[in-house]
Amino acid sequence: MRPQGPFLEKQLQEGGFDAVFKQGEPATIGDRLRMGETEVVWVQCGSINEPYDTFKSYHSKNSAPPGENYKGAVQGGRYENPEMDAIL
Repeated sequence: MRPQGPFLEKQLQEGGFDAVFKQGEPATIGDRLRMGETEVVWVQCGSINEPYDTFKSYHSKNSAPPGENYKGAVQGGRYENPEMDAIL
């Protein structure tokens, strides 16, 4: 995220968000992400030819309350949306 981070921060700020780019420590970011100890994280590389591999991370079954280890794919945002679940 290093190259994109400052650019994304600027775009979010221009959109009215109070965004600050912080590069996480590689040794701890995975644990912090799994336990919900982050405000916002972008760790999605995406898939090249099959979007399902990207979007499956956002299914509610992969969410958990902050402080609990999430159950599945990289889903640090703990996103839950029944309508999105039905689409996926």
